Amino acid sequence: EKIPLDKFPANAKRFVEPTAPLPMKRMVADALVPMKPVIQICTLYQFAVDSDEDLAQRAESSLKRLPVPTIIEVVKKPMLPQVLHWVCMVLRSSREVVRTILTNSKTQIETLIAVAKFADEDVCELIARNQIRLVQSETLIETLFFNPNMRSSSVDRMLDFAARNNMHLGN
Repeated sequence: EKIPLDKFPANAKRFVEPTAPLPMKRMVADALVPMKPVIQICTLYQFAVDSDEDLAQRAESSLKRLPVPTIIEVVKKPMLPQVLHWVCMVLRSSREVVRTILTNSKTQIETLIAVAKFADEDVCELIARNQIRLVQSETLIETLFFNPNMRSSSVDRMLDFAARNNMHLGN
């Protein structure tokens, strides 16, 4: 789902508009145009979900090259959930980035569920301790339950929490 063009500041909008010249779009997708990190990550996302495969691959490669501390600073802030999801999926091998996104209140439940499928023990714990998120989704609890990296003590605690909150699992 693309970001509406009116969300971009004027100086960045000209790069992501459908009418922008392809060479300029490529420069932005290659992260060669200086811009604030949050704007840069949003423009990269915009190209990543573009129908142009070349632009999408360039944008993903550029995201992977950005310094992790810079990305963490950006994903700590309230951001569009689809951008957080994209960054989380592209950089799922970066523990710090994933952990930061999981604790952002704007992160969608779908992102937590996607991460819960492949999470290691520590990340499973991080998700399982977030009762506000657990109560929002039976699917999240079920996904954690089926993750072989989830500690049995955490599974017990999580299932107890679900029962106390009258959640219906396994339907």
